[in-house]
Amino acid sequence: SDTGSEEVDFSEETAELGRKFHPHKKFAIQLLRKNYNLISPHIDLQLQDINLNLFSNFIVQYVDNSNSNVVHRMVHGLTNPNSFSISAGKFIAQVNSRNLSSSLIDIRKLLSSTVIKSEKNLAEFVYRLFDIVVKNSIELNGHYADTWKNENTPKSEPEIQPTIFNLIRHIFKYMGVNISRESIVSSGEIDFLVTYTINNNDAISVAVELKLAHNSNIDSGINAQLPRYMEGLQCRYGVFIVLWFKNEVFKKPTKYTSVQELETHIKNIKSNHRIMEMVIDCTKPTSPSKLKIFPNTVKT
Repeated sequence: SDTGSEEVDFSEETAELGRKFHPHKKFAIQLLRKNYNLISPHIDLQLQDINLNLFSNFIVQYVDNSNSNVVHRMVHGLTNPNSFSISAGKFIAQVNSRNLSSSLIDIRKLLSSTVIKSEKNLAEFVYRLFDIVVKNSIELNGHYADTWKNENTPKSEPEIQPTIFNLIRHIFKYMGVNISRESIVSSGEIDFLVTYTINNNDAISVAVELKLAHNSNIDSGINAQLPRYMEGLQCRYGVFIVLWFKNEVFKKPTKYTSVQELETHIKNIKSNHRIMEMVIDCTKPTSPSKLKIFPNTVKT
């Protein structure tokens, strides 16, 4: 106002939406939809298209260089009706042009076909995204190196979290899904909390727990720790990710001889069918140039 300004706390609205709350967006959308019959003859826009996807925030600030104080700020919100679809297309094109363009990692198909209307939908999307982005990036596209301190020592869970977070956070953001790290719940910290707001303004969530195969109790992790977090968060679905590092140099875990054996063990002991499990092989893959082909033995 002319007399000054003050900060307003919208933390409750942000918590309900599962993403940052912008009151000017809500006001404009409500106003446009309420008066649609009046404005429809003058705009080429359907009622169902009047939603938050109309908006992009452009914030202009004037700063006093002498003391770094903001002396004036303007927020420009409403954009062209097709700006969202254009930016979405550019984003998908950028993703597919990088190391995610393989047919094994069809980001375009996943994003275009995903409809999130329930916790189950959200959990399936989270699992598929970890599979085609995180798992394939680590196992097939060189990101395994980001999970090791050196050739002999894997990184710790807190050291690996940012690598995984940075692989997926922009894709989640594109879908309007919020992902946060190390949210405090039930006297502990869940590694990743994924939240989304569905049409009736209900916030749904999925808990993602990350474990290292060599220094974690896998059984209690999937059957006690993650379910406790899920109960504390009041979410019915969870994703359990285990990272495997055992190779010729690093000999742990001794309990399992292979990724396949660990996968089988997890499937056999898992007590909650709403938890989806995944094992990611973080060992250095064999170079194709070093693979040997052994011809079939022919008896004469």
